[in-house]
Amino acid sequence: MLKYVIKRILLLIPVIFGVTALVFFIMSLSPGDPALAILGVDAEPEAVEALREKLGLNDPVIVQYGRWLWNFLHGDLGTSYASGRPVLEEYFYFFPGTFKLAFWSMFVAVIISIPIGIISAVKQYSLIDNVGMVGALAGLSIPNFWLGLMLIMVFALNLHILPSGGATAPGAVILPAITIGTGMTATITRMTRSSMLETVRQDYIRTARAKGVNSKKVITHHALRNALIPVVTIICMDFGYCLAGASTTEIVFAWPGIGRLTVNAINSQDRPLAIGCLAMTAIAICVSNMVMDILYAIIDPRIKLTGGGK
Repeated sequence: MLKYVIKRILLLIPVIFGVTALVFFIMSLSPGDPALAILGVDAEPEAVEALREKLGLNDPVIVQYGRWLWNFLHGDLGTSYASGRPVLEEYFYFFPGTFKLAFWSMFVAVIISIPIGIISAVKQYSLIDNVGMVGALAGLSIPNFWLGLMLIMVFALNLHILPSGGATAPGAVILPAITIGTGMTATITRMTRSSMLETVRQDYIRTARAKGVNSKKVITHHALRNALIPVVTIICMDFGYCLAGASTTEIVFAWPGIGRLTVNAINSQDRPLAIGCLAMTAIAICVSNMVMDILYAIIDPRIKLTGGGK
């Protein structure tokens, strides 16, 4: 297992370099002049040019990236133009809020979707199956921003039982977690059902039942574990994207998170902060994918042996 984990970590290095390079060059092509954004539209051209020179914006893009990469390898992502604080400090100030929201969103999705997916597969075409699949389709179809606004209207403005935004009030995470978790619930439910249907039709499941093994044990100990591989894939991918910051939901609920921070940085042309947030987001997704690979090896030892032998 240790050899497998080390291999996955080493494979992250070229991926992270490639993603950060792509993010940096795309951001360098974004319209607008950061120096002009800092000084204001009424600034003298000489002052704007002097600031561009000071910030290194007049250098070729490849030189700027080389300088940024060198600093990045030393743990320095630059300084935010807007706040004057180090980008890493800004990022990790908002990261706990995003992690909290991602955790509870995933919690909501998993505790609802996996039981429904299992029951839908075991009782295919039953009322529970039909209702579950209709609910999953509805969850996939509802836009997050609309669902968030409806939840605010019902539970905050009309019933007055939950806060409408922010992260400090008791229960503030409930509405945004439900908003994000609804879409993930739909995806995980459909994947769990599909994977379980394929698994319960395998020969070893029929053999276990023929031997008189309890039906519940067949489902939980034999079928479910083998059906979890694609489900774990969806869960880890969704969790990684949540760590990237669900910007729409964070904006709707005024939630202090990475997604909202990134959008604000892009809108204000705060290039160091935007690039730093996007780079750290890419790293978070890569780490999530690495955790997914490790979970594969735990669930199915054959993957560990295959991965470690190449």
